[in-house]
Formats: sequence, C-alpha cells, structure tokens
Amino acid sequence: MFLDGARGEIARLGFHVTSITTKDRVFMDKGVDGYEIKKIAIDSVAIVKDITLEKFNEVVEKVKDTCPVSKALKGVPFEVYATLAQEDAVVPSIIA
Repeated sequence: MFLDGARGEIARLGFHVTSITTKDRVFMDKGVDGYEIKKIAIDSVAIVKDITLEKFNEVVEKVKDTCPVSKALKGVPFEVYATLAQEDAVVPSIIA
C-alpha cells in the first residue's frame, strides 16, 4: 500500500519514478492474551528523477499519514525509513 501511494503521489506531482523498493517489517511480541503487533517499520529506497529531498520527504509523510494500513493500525507505532537514491545507486541488501 505504501509503495503504491508513494508512486502515485510522486507521479501526481509531475516527477518520474524510476524505482521504489520497499521492505516491510512487523515486530510482534507474545503477551498475556497471545501475540501482539508492537511496531511496523517500512524501509524504502526510491529513485525519482529531479525531485528534491525536501519534496520527497513531504510525499513520504503525506503517504504515511493517508495510507489505509497505517490508518487501520493507529494504535501501533508505524515508522517509515525512506531514502532518496541516485539513478545509478545500488539498493542496499536490507531492502533487496
């Protein structure tokens, strides 16, 4: 969901998305009544032609706030770690 939202918002602003690679991590712990989701983290690397880091970060925050999954899980900490990379960047192994 986050990936689609980011791609759509960036395109709506007139920028060309070369690629976005995302890995979701869900942290769970066993509580008294069974397992509970403690935190969700999204690691994302995007290559976007001509976008500034400031504009990219604005998009990330907007998408994070409007993502249907993050809305549904408001009681769970939800973190996004987004990186804007250069065209010739190698995606870190944590993402790939």
